[in-house]
Amino acid sequence: MPEEAAGADEATRARIEALGERISVALGRVVRTVRTAPVGDGDRAEEIRELERQLQRERELAEELRQWAERLKHRLRRMSRRYEARLRRLADRIEAQSEEIRRLRDSNRALTGELAALREAAAGGAVDAARINRAMETEIRAMQAARASEIAEIDHLMAELRPLVREKAGAAETAPGMTEEAQDG
Repeated sequence: MPEEAAGADEATRARIEALGERISVALGRVVRTVRTAPVGDGDRAEEIRELERQLQRERELAEELRQWAERLKHRLRRMSRRYEARLRRLADRIEAQSEEIRRLRDSNRALTGELAALREAAAGGAVDAARINRAMETEIRAMQAARASEIAEIDHLMAELRPLVREKAGAAETAPGMTEEAQDG
């Protein structure tokens, strides 16, 4: 998303530069006309007034464009900060999930080893109570690792939902004159 914001920013700059060029050309025409106009010529005086009106319109347009560009720049900065924050949250989530996946794999490897040893002992007719306890403890650790992974996923989902809930609550508070049904829909 930051690439899209940068592309929009470049397009805005190009548009501003083009409009700035138009304004410069218009100002140049006005200056040339004023310098070459003979004093006391009634037709030229009207032309000068018209050019001054055009110049004023161009200045107003330039100011509006500058304000619009400033608003766009602030909006792009806010969007960029939001995307950067979201990217950090996602990176943290990936890191936490990677750790949980590592724990799950370790627990599953240990469980597989304990179960293989238990099967060998059972095939040989000798079932060792200590070996059964180790297998059960390993299985419990694997279940705990799976539970921790599920908790991490729920935490992530909650973190994603919180801003949406806050946004919905904020929208309901800032919509005066609307009924509750209209705000909910």
